[in-house]
Amino acid sequence: MLFPVKTIEAAIKISPIISQNEIDDIQTWRKVYAGGAAWNNDDTPSLGLAKTICSATAKKAAVGLESKVSDNEWLNDQYKPVIGAMKKTVESICAGGEIIFRPFVRGDKVLVNIAESGTYYHIRKNDQGALEEVVFVERTKDGDVYYTLLTHADWRDGTYSITNTAWKSGQEGQIGLQIDLAGVAAWADLEPSSVWNNTSRPWFVLLAAPENSAIFSGAVSRIRQADKQDARIEWENEGSELAIDAPVERFQVSGAVDALNPRNTTREVELPKGKERLFRIHQGDDDKMQAWTPEIRMTPLSMRLEQIKRNIEDICGVPRGTISEVQEVARTATEVRHLKDRFKDLVEGLQENSEDALKGLVAVMSEVAIAYGLPGAYNEDALTFHWSEFMSAEEREEIFNSRLDTLVRLAGLGIVKAEEVRAFLKEFSEFFALIPEEVIALAKDELPTQIGDEY
Repeated sequence: MLFPVKTIEAAIKISPIISQNEIDDIQTWRKVYAGGAAWNNDDTPSLGLAKTICSATAKKAAVGLESKVSDNEWLNDQYKPVIGAMKKTVESICAGGEIIFRPFVRGDKVLVNIAESGTYYHIRKNDQGALEEVVFVERTKDGDVYYTLLTHADWRDGTYSITNTAWKSGQEGQIGLQIDLAGVAAWADLEPSSVWNNTSRPWFVLLAAPENSAIFSGAVSRIRQADKQDARIEWENEGSELAIDAPVERFQVSGAVDALNPRNTTREVELPKGKERLFRIHQGDDDKMQAWTPEIRMTPLSMRLEQIKRNIEDICGVPRGTISEVQEVARTATEVRHLKDRFKDLVEGLQENSEDALKGLVAVMSEVAIAYGLPGAYNEDALTFHWSEFMSAEEREEIFNSRLDTLVRLAGLGIVKAEEVRAFLKEFSEFFALIPEEVIALAKDELPTQIGDEY
C-alpha cells in the first residue's frame, strides 16, 4: 500500500509528482483485479472479469515473444528469466497501469525485481517525460508492529544514488518513526546510502500500459454492476429451489422430549440422508406435506448480465467472447473492423512499450554488471526481438483451416501420417510449422497451385 502523499512529504522532505487521486485510482484497480473491490463480500463475490480481461490481453501480447542478447551468453542468461515472465509482467501493467524493473547484483548474477504500481512514488521526470527519481515502498509486519522501508532512487547529471530509511509504526496506515536499518533483519545488510558516478541512466526502468492506466479503468463501474447482477442471479437461484414444506411429525426426532411442550424445537429432526436441503420443517396443526415451486426468473437476469459483460468488453477494447458468451450479433463490416482495430492497437501498444522498456532494461543490466566487475558488455544490435503477429480469431481460424487442408493433402501423398493430422486437430498445435521446408518443397509439384504457392 502507499501512504498519503502528505505522509511521504513529511517523512523524507520530498514531494511526489503523483497525485493522491492517482494513488487512489491505482489502489482501486489493483483491488478490482484481485477480486477484492469495495463492493465484494460473501454476498457479492467477484466474477474475476478484470483479471480475465488482463490475462487474455497479456497472453495475446506476450506469449510467443522471443528476445535474446546474441553476443554475450552470460548477459543473455541473466535476461532469460525476464523474458520467461513477460506474460505475467504484461498482465501486471494491464491491471495496474505500469511496473518498474529494478536490476540488482547478487553474487555473480544480475537479478531483476519487478515493482508493481502501488509500491512506489514518482518523484521527478525529465523534459522528455522519462522517470529519473522514484521512492520505492516495502512493508513487513512482525506481530502488531509494521515496518516500512523507503528506498529513494535518484539519477541526475550522470550520478545515480540510493538512500534507504526504515520506519516503525503500531498502525497499518501510518509510517511512524524512523529507526536503524539494523532493527529489521531483512534490511540489516542494506547500506544507508550508495552512489555510483559516470552512469548513463537511472538503474530502474518504467514499463507502462499505452494509456498509463489499467486497461479496464473505464469499466470499473460496469464491473461492479456485473458482480452485483451475478449476486442477484445467485439469490434468485437459491430462492427458487424446489422445497417441500413438511411437519416435524413426519420424521423421526432424536433427543429428549419436553412433556410440557411435545413440539420442542430444540429436538433434532432426522431428515432423509442426502435430501436435507429439500425439506423445510415447520410445526403447527397442518400435518400435510406441500411442494414449494416458485417461478424462476433466470433468463432475463442472465441476459442482462451478458449485456453488461459485452459492454465491458467494448469499453476495454477486447474481443467479444473474452468474458461474455460468444454470440452471433448482427453488425456492419465497419463495426467489426473498428472492434478488431481497437484490440490490435491495444496489443501492439503493449508490445511496443514492452520492447522499449526491455531495451532499456538490458542496457541497465549491462551497466550494473560492469560496475560490479561482471561481464556485462554487449552491442545494442545484438539484442533482438520477435513478437507473435497479431491475428484476430477469424484470421487464425482461416489460417488453421488452410493449414489443415494442406496437411490432409500431404497425408494423401503419403508425406504426412494420418495420426499427425489427428494430433493437429486434437491439440491445435503448430505442427505444420514443424514440417521441414524441404519436405514441403518436394510436395509442391503435386499440390494444387494455390496451396504450393502459399506455403
